[in-house]
Amino acid sequence: MTARRRGRARRWAPAAWFAAGALVGALCLGAIFSARQRPAPDPRAALVRGVFDAILAHGDQPMTPQQLDELASRRMVEALSDPWAEFLAPAQRQRYRAELRQPTGVPGVRLRETSLGTLVEAVAPQSPAERAGLRPGDRARRLPSSAPGALLLDLRAPGETAWRQVQFPPGGAPDRVEALPLGDGALLLRVPRFYDGVTRDVERELAVAVRGGTSHAVFDLRGNPGGLFEEGIALAEVLLDSGRVVTTVDARGGARRQLILDRAPQRWPGLHVSVLIDGTTASSAELVAAAWQDHDRARLVGAPTFGKGVFQTTVALPDGYAVRISSGRWYSPSGFSPDRASSGGVRPDARVAPADATPLAAGEERLLMGVEAAVLGRAPLLQEGTVGSPAFAAASADEAERLRHWRADDTRAWQASFLRSDPFVREALAAEPGAAP
Repeated sequence: MTARRRGRARRWAPAAWFAAGALVGALCLGAIFSARQRPAPDPRAALVRGVFDAILAHGDQPMTPQQLDELASRRMVEALSDPWAEFLAPAQRQRYRAELRQPTGVPGVRLRETSLGTLVEAVAPQSPAERAGLRPGDRARRLPSSAPGALLLDLRAPGETAWRQVQFPPGGAPDRVEALPLGDGALLLRVPRFYDGVTRDVERELAVAVRGGTSHAVFDLRGNPGGLFEEGIALAEVLLDSGRVVTTVDARGGARRQLILDRAPQRWPGLHVSVLIDGTTASSAELVAAAWQDHDRARLVGAPTFGKGVFQTTVALPDGYAVRISSGRWYSPSGFSPDRASSGGVRPDARVAPADATPLAAGEERLLMGVEAAVLGRAPLLQEGTVGSPAFAAASADEAERLRHWRADDTRAWQASFLRSDPFVREALAAEPGAAP
């Protein structure tokens, strides 16, 4: 090696040693940080992996790893002492999310079981049911349909002898908030569930109704299974003053407690409010009813609610799967828990026994059966003792004709009268609108 080369090598030697040292140091530090970030192997995971491998290698039932993964995950969730926990496959998760965004149901028609059988109670304007010619008071029979998910109804109008079939395609129609006028300044607001945007829909319907002279809103939460917990809180806030407690939430066994307060002033402080509840009112629907009851904002009418005092969290998993697990409990502003095991649900201020909801009001039943008697020329087909048969047998042709004109000329008035015959609605309207709820 020449002198020039030796000198050049001496000059580069410290830099080379420094670079090598930095590289080794970086690798060591990386290994240290990687060791800190990587959790130690969990012996329980090894146990699960061992069982998994044993089944795949020696099991008598041939299964793919994906099938075994799904089966094990589903059984794990089912083994929890959580009745609301649910493991969702990708298709189930998609349906669940779609239902929260755009709930579907019977396409614009409400059916009611009465002493006369199943009757059409109400028909939503511009709905598939209205376009198909359904009217309040029609008799209805559900029939099995060959198309999965389709709704097939056998219908007969009062006074008609022939039944006609109407079929609605699978998927139904949007099952959103319905606003049904009851007359005399009262409005029935049916809230089917707490989907994404339900509070916005309620506010829109209330704004239009109040401008039109509505002074009494009757919220129908019967059959409402709940839904988005956040929507329940938002709807409760609509009719509460700013700063009022909406609910108290305990998460993870009481380790975290949070008071949820109303954030804005209510828009309609003078609006008289009633809420219809029963044993099918659950979860977020119970939260709304309890919050309004505790703050004396609404009068609850009906029967005790279902009693679901917990809320769930949906956790996304790989490959489109998800798991819903109960993550906390909620309490009313007064600290009351509606849990069915301890309290039996939210209790109404005015109780209506479930048996009272079966018959129609005598006047409505007389009109409906008057058509049967006058047009068909025979006595109504009623079981002895249900309603006084002589009274119906004496129904005149004038009553039948009045009903026909009523249905044909003023469907809304007929529908309002029919809705008011519901004992729950009658009890809600019994309180003076000007009185404090």
